[in-house]
Amino acid sequence: MSLKLSKTRWVEAGILAPSAFFFVQALPFGILYTGFVLGVGVYVRPEWQTTRPILLLFLMMVAAAGGLASLWLSVLFGPEWVHARHRRRRGILAGLAAGLAAALYWVSLQDYPPQTAGQRNALLIWVALLIAPVAISLKYLCLFCFARRTK
Repeated sequence: MSLKLSKTRWVEAGILAPSAFFFVQALPFGILYTGFVLGVGVYVRPEWQTTRPILLLFLMMVAAAGGLASLWLSVLFGPEWVHARHRRRRGILAGLAAGLAAALYWVSLQDYPPQTAGQRNALLIWVALLIAPVAISLKYLCLFCFARRTK
């Protein structure tokens, strides 16, 4: 396990750094907060209709955290490390797919078309934060799905 980064992976790490800086700070607190609210909601009103939106938000944040972790492992250690073990490859693929699904679900929750300047600015910020991780995740997802293990 070595951390020798190629030029391409250095560029990917540099492009991911701003988004990761935001998400690494926001996701743990969001997961803890929504987990707490979900627990209180289930305790107070255990009906499915009242806990469903919070549960979806909680699962989306857990998926996003898994996707971000899988993406950074892919960038830092490279395809050789991922392909070295079959379980590791499946785990990274699952994490990347979950992260992409979380990003697409989050963008789908935004209002289209934006009605106010604030909504438009918020949408632009989310797209700017998500475009690099989504693009690089798609690259690695295709690479790990279709590339054969090299010896």
